[in-house]
Parts: sequence; structure tokens; C-alpha cells
Amino acid sequence: MLIKILAGAFLFALQQQNVAAETDASVYIPNIEGKVVTLGSANFTQQVEDSPDRAWFIKFYAPWCTHCKTLAPVWVDLAKTLKGKANIAEVDCTLDEPLCRSYGVSGFPTLKYVAKDTSVEYRGTRDHDSLLAFVDKASKSPVTHVSDSELAAKLDSDEVSLVYIYDSKADHIDTIDSVGQAFINDLATYATSDPKALARFGLQKENLPKVVLWKGDKAMIYPGSDFSNVPETRATLRNWVNDRKYPLFFELGPGNSNDVLRGNKLVVLAFFMPSRELDEQKALLKNIAESYAKNVGDEGKVLFVWMDGIKHARYVYNVYGFNGNALPAVVISDPKNTQFFAKNIDGEALDLVQTDEIVKAIDDAQSGLLKAKSTVPSGQHFAKYIEKAMVVAGKYWFITIPAIIVSSGLLIIPLVKSAQASDKRTDPKSQ
Repeated sequence: MLIKILAGAFLFALQQQNVAAETDASVYIPNIEGKVVTLGSANFTQQVEDSPDRAWFIKFYAPWCTHCKTLAPVWVDLAKTLKGKANIAEVDCTLDEPLCRSYGVSGFPTLKYVAKDTSVEYRGTRDHDSLLAFVDKASKSPVTHVSDSELAAKLDSDEVSLVYIYDSKADHIDTIDSVGQAFINDLATYATSDPKALARFGLQKENLPKVVLWKGDKAMIYPGSDFSNVPETRATLRNWVNDRKYPLFFELGPGNSNDVLRGNKLVVLAFFMPSRELDEQKALLKNIAESYAKNVGDEGKVLFVWMDGIKHARYVYNVYGFNGNALPAVVISDPKNTQFFAKNIDGEALDLVQTDEIVKAIDDAQSGLLKAKSTVPSGQHFAKYIEKAMVVAGKYWFITIPAIIVSSGLLIIPLVKSAQASDKRTDPKSQ
């Protein structure tokens, strides 16, 4: 109901804007026909990248994708609803693989809102009203201007916040707006010129403007001083925020599992049993995260994550080998190299209670001193080798593993079965 109310308010506001726009022929009106626009290598640059002030909600898909087929009529209806209000488009990744790769597409469908020289992925449910609510949120400025007292209340309730502190003129607010747009799924963005905010972060007036990332009770000051609204400056600030955007520790879920389990960072991954004093289990992981941050620093190089080991029991057992009786349990995952570490350097199982031992094990894992186990089944290793060879040869990255095997003349039924099973081993969302 709340989503429908917000969506209705959003549509009314946009209708009012369009009434005013009709009096000025020079005003750009998006999605004037209420249809899904087909984008590809021939028109993407002109339509999207050369006009960063024009926003697009884009579906990256493949014709054979079942979820894409289900989404298709919803996408058409969304375009009709947002006629004259927001651009809705689609890209067939089987025809434009390089374009899809450049936007980080790793699965189908992938939905991205592209505007202000940045893109943000939609991670919610794919029904009409939820998609409409997302466009409403994404179309607004992510920056909230606050006083120091208002900021204090926000920081107390938010897990992670991005704060822009300026003197008297918000000269670089467009830069902050663009950067904040990229993280609307992850954190809140605020701006303040309240002098009292300086003391809160230990800053002096001559330091301004400054950007601060607030996580828990800790302020991380952006080391740069250039906030000019140019691509290079925005990219540098985005990268800095991206490395630190996650909370001190957090739950793995549909909105972040792809980034975490297929990312480049080490992950201290705990498997909890919610029915057994969940708060106490969380406290153990929090202690580890705080100890690591205190000794090493919180630069986002290691993530501390927990997941429901019962809800995702099959995934936890198939990939990491833990059954329900072994919970709670913890491993150090290295998704970049499709491996994990379940034991310390002495061959003892990692234990959530042993905070110092796990902090040391993180360092040992980074130094290559721990014995690793693979998160990939043996058959899949060979399939990955073939897939990488295809990529090097210039083939499409999205060819499925069975298709790769067939095209190579290596139709091995057990290997195909292993590859198919691996889809369930790589992402708990499949459950």
C-alpha cells in the first residue's frame, strides 16, 4: 500500500512538471510515446552516454532467459505508466556483449538506472509497483540537506552515511549528487554547512569542503580536496566510497550477495542458526570485525558477513561442507579465487569465539599461508577453463557451459550435470 501511495505521488508530481514543460517546446520530455526503447551499440552512446542529464532505466537481458521473459510484459507496462516521465529501455546482450560487459552485467535480467554519469542497479522484486517506486527514488536527488542536530539523529540510525560538509556555498553539490546517486542502495547522503558539524568530525573551517563516511561510531575522512564536477574527480570519490560502503558487519541477502560472493574482497563469512540466540552469534562476529578494524583499519579490504545457515542449508553444505549440527560456523572466503579457508595455520577449525585467532587467520590467508578448499566442483573447474579460453578467443562471455562443451566437441554428460549443479552452489539466492 505504501509503495502504491508513493508511486501515485511520484506520478502526480511528474504530471505537474510535464504540464509546465508543454509551454516550452525546448524542454526535453522523456519517453514521449510510452514505449520501451531498444538500445544497442548503434545508438547507446548518442541516447544515453552523450546526454548524462537524461535518465534511463535499462533492462539488460538475453532472449533465452526465463526470468527475462517473465519480466517482459511488466517492462512494457512500466513504459506505458511512465509515458512522458521516464525513459525505459532494453539491451539484448546476445547482440551487444561488449556493451553489457562495460556495464558490469553478469546475469539476466540486470536492471540499471543510468543518469548523471553513473549507474545504479535495481535489486528489488520485479513487479510493476516496486519498479515504479525505485524510479521515483532514483529520479530524486540523493542528497538531504540537514542541520547538525538533524545530522546527529540520522547518523545514530543509519549504518553507513556519506556526509558533505561545506562552508557557506555548496559549490560542489553536483559532484556529491552524482556520487550519492551511485550508492542509493547502500547508504544515505547528507550535506550540511552547520558549523557545529565541524567539531563532530574533528574538522576545522579551513579544511572545508570535506566528505566524511560515517560507519558505526567512526568517521573516515576522504583524503582528497578536489570536488570539481568532472568525470575523473567523480570516479575517484566513487571508488573511495565503494571500498568502504558496507557496514562493519552485515547480513548476506538478495541485494548484496552478488557483490559479496563474486567480488574481489576477502569475506569472513559466518553461518548462523537463528533459533539459537541470534543476537549472541551476531555479537561474536561484531567483536571480530571491531578487533580487525582496530588492529588493521577499516579500509573495506575485508568484509564481515553472516547468513542464515538453516534457510540456506543446502548451499552452506554443498559449498562449505557444514550441516545444521555444525552451526554456528565461520570461514574466510576468497571469492576472487573461488576458494575458502576453514582452518587456521595449525589446522584447527576457525571458531567464532576465538576473535584473535580469526584476525590472525585473515592475515595468514592474505599471505597465502592457509590451506584452501575450492568453492567450485571439480567438473566446473574444467568448464571454467573452457569458458576462459572462449573469452580469450573472442567468443561471447554469456555462452552457457553446456553450449561451450558442445561447441568444443566435448559433450560429456557428467560434466554438464556438474556445471548445472554449480549454479546452485555459487549463489544462495538460487534457493
